[in-house]
Amino acid sequence: MLDAKRYNGWTNYATWRVNLEMFDGYPIDHFDFEDPKDLEDHLREELDNLLDCINDDVLRGWARAFAEDANLLEIAEHMLSEE
Repeated sequence: MLDAKRYNGWTNYATWRVNLEMFDGYPIDHFDFEDPKDLEDHLREELDNLLDCINDDVLRGWARAFAEDANLLEIAEHMLSEE
């Protein structure tokens, strides 16, 4: 049965979109990540820094709410599998 919540093979739309627009092509080769949880923490920090650049409080709030639905561990595992 098709999982209606998945999107383009990812956990959900937010995960697909955050990966595509924020982390696709992100260079992790100059970091020494072996544990996906460590990379997930790094990605969360990077995403927080990017979202902090949004000057409008309302837009930043919407962006943060959307980004919270992204499965950053899945993105980290994907990135490490492509090395």
